[in-house]
Amino acid sequence: MSTDPKAAALALLPELTSRPLPPRLRRHRVVQQALALVATVVLLSTLAIPLALARDSGISEQIATPVTVLETADRSAYETHATGADPDVPTAPVVLSYHDIGPETGDGDYVVTPTDFESQMQMLDLAGYRSLTLEEFLAYRDGTFTPPARSFLLTFDDGTSGLWRYADPILERYDITAVSFLITGSVGTHQPYYLPWPEVEEMARSGRWQFGSHTDALHYRTPVDADGTLGGALTHRLWDGDDETGHEASRRETEQAFAERVASDLDRSIAAMTEHGLPAPTVFAYPFSELNDRATDREDQQVATSLIGERFEVAFVNAARQPAPVSRRAAAARTVERLEVFTGDTDRALFDEVAAMTTLPVTALSLDSGSNDAGTHGSNTHGSGTRATASLVDRREWSTPARDEAPVRATSNGITPAPGTVGYVAAEWAPARTADWTEYTIAARAASLRGDGRTVGLSVRVGSAQPVRVRVSDRQAQVLDSAGDVLSVADLDPGDQHDIRVRVSGTTTTVEVDGATLAEVPVQRGSIATGGFALDWGAASPSAGHAVVTSLSVTPSGVATTP
Repeated sequence: MSTDPKAAALALLPELTSRPLPPRLRRHRVVQQALALVATVVLLSTLAIPLALARDSGISEQIATPVTVLETADRSAYETHATGADPDVPTAPVVLSYHDIGPETGDGDYVVTPTDFESQMQMLDLAGYRSLTLEEFLAYRDGTFTPPARSFLLTFDDGTSGLWRYADPILERYDITAVSFLITGSVGTHQPYYLPWPEVEEMARSGRWQFGSHTDALHYRTPVDADGTLGGALTHRLWDGDDETGHEASRRETEQAFAERVASDLDRSIAAMTEHGLPAPTVFAYPFSELNDRATDREDQQVATSLIGERFEVAFVNAARQPAPVSRRAAAARTVERLEVFTGDTDRALFDEVAAMTTLPVTALSLDSGSNDAGTHGSNTHGSGTRATASLVDRREWSTPARDEAPVRATSNGITPAPGTVGYVAAEWAPARTADWTEYTIAARAASLRGDGRTVGLSVRVGSAQPVRVRVSDRQAQVLDSAGDVLSVADLDPGDQHDIRVRVSGTTTTVEVDGATLAEVPVQRGSIATGGFALDWGAASPSAGHAVVTSLSVTPSGVATTP
């Protein structure tokens, strides 16, 4: 056998030899090579067509997120919460607010990672919450639809590309629907940050997504006065700045120009959606959550709110002056508050917040009835509680009017400001969960009043436009309205304690102290004056200490109560 490498190569590849092939074989080999080239071109073209179509269509590749393995204790709590739902007593939907979903969270608070989002959606599924479509949500608001025992509306602001790439596969996994509020003038810009229209259209075709307005091009802050104070362009008149000579113009945008600018923007937003085959939007989300009462000028806020109300059925915010969960009160105001989800929020943290916003029916409560969720009430620890129900001695349910944790101590023996607390103290009980409350009676006993200026106040219809407050000292009782004006006053037999009873109905608030009726306050016609209750304590001096509410009970109307 030859060991010459050249000879071996020529034996294996005769085409390398310098000896010419016969003409017939040369033609045959040319045909073979040509056919091979054609086959290669066809194959490469076949593989390239889908990639080219995807690129030309403006639709990016979706990225699947693995199913998150939840903590065993948390998973058990979610499943327990689901079994506690009463289908005969549905609660109002909770509205969740997200911005972007993506792996890079940066330094901000508004990007939730796909892993966190997956665990949060899994939590909602395990805890028995079911998503609503816009049509179901609006029908619930109108009183024509009864939602599941626990439900939620999932919303996203701005219309970022992470919704298509990361969020949509997760929504499909758990059969969840969502609403994206688009800044229509930004769609397809600043790629790859905002969704392009082809992805928006594909999302709509999936049946999982619906779309609302987040303005066309008013999602920015701009100077609104001579000091350069920044405000949202939707809810503020713009500051004209300096004139051509460099001197301060000292004037703001006219009211007419402001109204025309806002109206034109909202109309462009609606038109952009319909031009791309989407239904005309029926819902709106305020940029920066700037509800009307957060604008600088009351007239400006009324103009913006009126223009939005003319075009949309509901407007959403993430922070309102008063709790505005989905309720009759919110429906009347056409504004609904959402629970905003931030970077780093865990599934358990979101679970606790959702539970804290889940509305409660009017039910019998008292200090000595204890906790319905053993091991959790009276503390801020998670324990095994799910807050499916509520307790008067659960500190988590008591908050200040500013929505901070109220500095109170609540036990079966009474409620009083926490040790070391001085001055005036106010505490609202579950204001978001009781926004629809009416037809109930609340009874309280104020004790340790003594003669040093101590007072106890009890308010009802909290969060509505017509709250009523009764305040007692050791020798006097007053009934006050929302402005603090005295509606009624009565002298009491001097004593260390007094009994208060307030009956709340659809038409009247009736106040009694020590068995005597002090006032019957009518509800203004056409007003939705629903709401829960609050306590407050006053003292003549920091060293005076506070009184104690030794008895507190809530009873649905028609059931006798005793303090």
